[in-house]
Order: sequence, then structure tokens, then C-alpha cells
Amino acid sequence: MKMKTGILIIVFTLLISACTSSKAVESDGFLYMEEVYAHAKNSFNSGKWDDAINWYDRLDNDYPENQYRDEILFVNGYIYKSVKNDPEKASLFFNELIENYPDSEFYNSAEFELLHINEPDYMPKFEK
Repeated sequence: MKMKTGILIIVFTLLISACTSSKAVESDGFLYMEEVYAHAKNSFNSGKWDDAINWYDRLDNDYPENQYRDEILFVNGYIYKSVKNDPEKASLFFNELIENYPDSEFYNSAEFELLHINEPDYMPKFEK
């Protein structure tokens, strides 16, 4: 009985890890836009920053007219500012978003991030 339970646990663990893993960015294999986007989001949400950048870059390169362009700019800017501590590169992404996507849902956040570009841990103080 213990052996069966152990085997079931191993099989279950393998299935879960296979379903949640983010594949390395493949340059040769074809993926639909939504698949590339899903990999990018999954990498970002998992804290796999370099993978996220690579997937978003692939999305941008493979599908240059994609509807996620403003999100790509914001996420890349956020990663370069807050994770990689590269405010200069982050500024390039935030400025491009502000200049080209004034109606974006990320516009105000990009302005805020630029205002505090040299303060990666800045949090606004809210009044009660």
C-alpha cells in the first residue's frame, strides 16, 4: 500500500510540474501568438525575469503588430527598474510606452515609474 501511494505521489508531482513549467524560448519552433504570450506571463508571474524578457521579446519579434505591445514595454521597464536595477534601460521602455500608447492602461503606471525611476523600492503613502 505504501508503495502504491509513493508511486501515485511521484506521478502526480511529475504531471503537475509538466503542466506548470515554462519552456525555454525556442527560436525555431512555431508558436501561436497566444502561446508565446502565455509563456511570457507565466515566466513573469513565476519570477523568471530573464525568461519573461525573452518570451516578451519573441512575442514582439514574431508578432510585431500584437495587441500586447504596451504591456511588453511596461513589463520590460518594470523588470529593468525593479529587478535588474537598470533605470536607464527601464526609462527607454517607459518613455516608448508613454510616447506611443497614450490610451494604454499602463500609461499612468509608466509615468509613475519614470517619476521614481531611481527609487526601485518606492511605495506611495496613502492617507486613511
